[in-house]
Amino acid sequence: MIPFFPEMLVTIMNGKFAVKLLEAMGLNRIIGQRYVRNIVENRGGRCGPFNWYRALPFNLPEALSKVIVVAPTLHIWSIDDAAVDFSGIRESQQWVRSYDLEIIEGSHWIPERDPDLVVQLIRRHLESGEQIDN
Repeated sequence: MIPFFPEMLVTIMNGKFAVKLLEAMGLNRIIGQRYVRNIVENRGGRCGPFNWYRALPFNLPEALSKVIVVAPTLHIWSIDDAAVDFSGIRESQQWVRSYDLEIIEGSHWIPERDPDLVVQLIRRHLESGEQIDN
């Protein structure tokens, strides 16, 4: 990804374009405005969201194909997720030894839109007592 490209997209129309894009993906406008403001005003706010996408071309499938996650893993996915297709969810399962998938109603922004449900699902996952098995 071109280094300045994401930042340029976010600053189009003083961030209004980015807020509209986030809203179209199901994020609340106020939270979207906060995210965009953080990205525009705080250089550190750019790192996480953009660097994830910047790293995609460097994903080495042959190296990753040897890695299996051994920690019990909870994956919460929404049927209306505009960013993550179910085929990606299906693919994820093969790389995790102990995979717990929770499918819920909602959008890509599960923690922002339903934090209480996320906490409930995490607690239930942790209380299951599953241990890491090397």
